Formats: sequence, C-alpha cells, structure tokens
Amino acid sequence: MLFGSILIGCSNETGTKWNESALFESGGYLMIGEKEQIGFIYDDNEVSRFYPNTEQKYM
Repeated sequence: MLFGSILIGCSNETGTKWNESALFESGGYLMIGEKEQIGFIYDDNEVSRFYPNTEQKYM
C-alpha cells in the first residue's frame, strides 16, 4: 500500500485585514471576542495582550 498526502497553497500571508474584537463583560470578567460566541479574559496588561506571530497561553 502507498500512503501520502499533498499540501498545496499553504502560506502565512493571507492578505486578510484583521480588526480588534470588541470588549464585553461576562460573569464579572472583562472579555475580548464576540459576545455569546467566544471570548478571552482580558485585562489590558502587557502579559495578556494579543500579539501577532507570538505563541501565548490564553484563558
């Protein structure tokens, strides 16, 4: 048997313009994201800010 896979057109550059998500409150926390869809706890300090091309742990 022969197994294989092909990956075509993979790129880090998408040409998509990204916009900052809105802030909202949920359960006493300030969140960033889409209300009633997805959110991350947000407190606007240097450690918890989102940075492009940076791996971080978010809750």
